[in-house]
Amino acid sequence: MSTPTLPGSKPRKPVNLHGDDLWWQLEDELPEYAQRHLDVARAGDADEAESLCFAAPNEYRGLIALAAYWSGVPNPAYREIMRTVWNHDHGFLLGAVQNDRRLIRRMFRAAAFEHPFSRAITVYRGAAGVNAVTASKGLSWTTSRDVACWFAYRFQGDRPPIVLRATVDAADVVFWDDERNEQEVIFKRPFSFEVDPDPDTWFQAAGRLRRRRKRHQAARLRKFMRESSSLAGSSSVAAAA
Repeated sequence: MSTPTLPGSKPRKPVNLHGDDLWWQLEDELPEYAQRHLDVARAGDADEAESLCFAAPNEYRGLIALAAYWSGVPNPAYREIMRTVWNHDHGFLLGAVQNDRRLIRRMFRAAAFEHPFSRAITVYRGAAGVNAVTASKGLSWTTSRDVACWFAYRFQGDRPPIVLRATVDAADVVFWDDERNEQEVIFKRPFSFEVDPDPDTWFQAAGRLRRRRKRHQAARLRKFMRESSSLAGSSSVAAAA
């Protein structure tokens, strides 16, 4: 399946001959309102790539990312597919690659994400109910210790929390995103780590982030209510006129 590349997009070489087969499968199975975004997205249009991901049913989004990687969909469209699928449906991406974390790291490298780091950075990872080695196998780390502590207590229950810390060279960063205010970082390879040396403050740090998030959500709700009230007032005035 040959798709022309849009001007301004950066070509990528296909990495797996099954990429086109997977696109054909997706063309057969996706609803029409998602199919209409396929060709332009595959040609390198980032807006259409994002629209394709949101139009597709959730369970297909991981397969879209895998097809885009295998077939060499050019950036910035491929990058937008990876960003959208990871931020909203990373579970389906993990399923599509059969939990192959090395493959996902390669997929992120191919997307060529930009990041603000230029030297070694300190990152953290929070988990619960697992030992340090198991916790370290996760892909997502954060530059915020509070965020890591929040994840350690998020679904803790009776499971003991753990927070890891590491210092990693910025050259190893393959993904950085703060869309969800989590300062998320993914690296191209595993690295050495340690358990955060101050566990007595983990719960306090998690609570601090929880309170900030509640304040942020309350502010967003107040803004929404003000805008809704303003819109309703404008509609009433227009109707009266």
